[in-house]
Amino acid sequence: MWIFTEYNQPITDELPIILSNKNTNQKFSKVQPITDQLPILLSNKNTNQKFSESPENPFSKGFFGQILDKDADGFPDEAELITEDDRSSFRRWFVTIAESQFYSLHNHWPDVRRDCTGLICFAYKEALKSHDKEWLNRFRYITNPAIPDVRAFHYPDVPVIKTDLFRTLPGPFVEKDLENGVFQPVATAKVLMQYNCRFIGKELDDSAADGDLLFFRYDVDEKVVYHAMILIRKLPGSRGGDRDDNDNDEEEEPDGLLVYHTGPEGSQTGEVRKLRISTLNRHPDDIWHVKPGNPHFLGFFRLNILEFNLVSLSVNRSSQDSRNLALREGFFQRGFYLNGGRIK
Repeated sequence: MWIFTEYNQPITDELPIILSNKNTNQKFSKVQPITDQLPILLSNKNTNQKFSESPENPFSKGFFGQILDKDADGFPDEAELITEDDRSSFRRWFVTIAESQFYSLHNHWPDVRRDCTGLICFAYKEALKSHDKEWLNRFRYITNPAIPDVRAFHYPDVPVIKTDLFRTLPGPFVEKDLENGVFQPVATAKVLMQYNCRFIGKELDDSAADGDLLFFRYDVDEKVVYHAMILIRKLPGSRGGDRDDNDNDEEEEPDGLLVYHTGPEGSQTGEVRKLRISTLNRHPDDIWHVKPGNPHFLGFFRLNILEFNLVSLSVNRSSQDSRNLALREGFFQRGFYLNGGRIK
């Protein structure tokens, strides 16, 4: 068991960390500046062993072991990817796996789930797996098997939510969600957009990245239908320079590619397509145009697993109050934003 003793002293740029040994009541402190990876010193009450570590996710548990959702996005913090390395690895595997289905459908992707969000859910799950030799032997069309794996966790052992990767109702995470079926292994396009993603914008600019999603909404027989696509922006390991399914001799434009499943229609099962945004923007039905003025195009969205966002902590607080709150709550790493400013 590891013991942390709080130190009642104003928080400054140097954060004191006080530790105690339960058996000897010995106390000591270590003062050090806050850095990009601030080590946390711990003591073991049984062995008196002391060591420091920089955990992959320092935001996951409260002092009393409760499951936290400090960014109030509906997902437990320990089921999100905190480090940039893990986020990059997930993005690269996600788009590479999705794109591979354009060349050959994998038999582990069930026929009944072969639609636009079925492709997203399949690639999401597979991206979180350990990509060992056995896994690679099952995927013949992976273009870059050297992509690093996500380090924080692997499917099916995703912390807290396990194999139920997708949220189906609004609201921040509470532990009763695990009992009430709020998380499920798949999601519809509407549910994916509303409860599993964050809106980025409707412009294709530098804010949109590999693995972000596009959503459309349109009416069919008086029913509202949602459709989703995956964005690829010339990611290393992707076949972004290959010709798409509209095979022509034009040079690839710098706006990126889209990968998506058309979904079934009538007796047709649909197919996975890969094409440029510029190609889609020439579609005769302007419902599918990726343009800000198109009311059917809902915009670019980012999966919550890639977005640990502390903005919710900053309401009506000064920058110093926000910083002190972040330090007290355990947000030791730099780079998170409160009230529009960095924790310095």
